[in-house]
Amino acid sequence: MIVLDTNILIDVLKYKIELDSLREFGEFIVLSTTKRELKNLSEKKSKDGMFAGLALQLIKNKKIKIAKTEGKTDASIVKYSKAHKCAVATNDRELIKTLKMNGIKIIRIRQRKFFVYE
Repeated sequence: MIVLDTNILIDVLKYKIELDSLREFGEFIVLSTTKRELKNLSEKKSKDGMFAGLALQLIKNKKIKIAKTEGKTDASIVKYSKAHKCAVATNDRELIKTLKMNGIKIIRIRQRKFFVYE
């Protein structure tokens, strides 16, 4: 299972990377805290706001499972992925540091073209 972070959902749209190419690593899951963060971002009149709105549509269209979580987004990602032994797809540097310290596998975008599994 792969937990999708806010920025990975925005970046696949921004860089036109096919999200389904990530499926080789497992089934997708989005945390409710991530969805809430996307919703808040989508209300802003900016490019990231537009991409956040598209990311919400992507979640709906691909019927990605939503897991109910609470608290801050990054903390809930670490807690959930640790408890369920999931990899996390993210490009967030601070989150990556925390995930590595907790021994959690990471998937990120390289060269704005493809995913790498670490």
